[in-house]
Amino acid sequence: MQRKKSSRKFPNGLDPGISRSILLPPSSPNSTASPAQARTKHPIALDFFPWPTLRDRLVQRHTEIFQNQDMSHYYSRYLRFDWPFSFEDAFFFDDRIGSYYPSPLFERYHRNLKYWTVADKFYERFPEMMGDIQGDRRRFSEVEV
Repeated sequence: MQRKKSSRKFPNGLDPGISRSILLPPSSPNSTASPAQARTKHPIALDFFPWPTLRDRLVQRHTEIFQNQDMSHYYSRYLRFDWPFSFEDAFFFDDRIGSYYPSPLFERYHRNLKYWTVADKFYERFPEMMGDIQGDRRRFSEVEV
């Protein structure tokens, strides 16, 4: 029996032809809450930054760093997740329950900090964060960066 290609829409109405970037936090050992996160009251959005050292910096200094919109603007504009495959490879559809799930390949890439970075423009505005991001990419990557 030949299967028809599904005409179902992807989660959140995303068009698979538009973007290869999926901006979700990795779910891996590097995403475990740090002691600073656990004991310091902070905006929940900070828990979604993929690099633990940067999360600690943001938790400890969020009132200073987020005094204006620069960090939010630069982060949302210059965050990159390197997904070298087609958008369709990121999800699979479970016919039994009628829902999409991340593919095992996507999950492997998603939890590896090697594939998460920011563009140089981000570092031009926030040079002090380069060591946090690059250090964690080296420390937590499953393969050498």
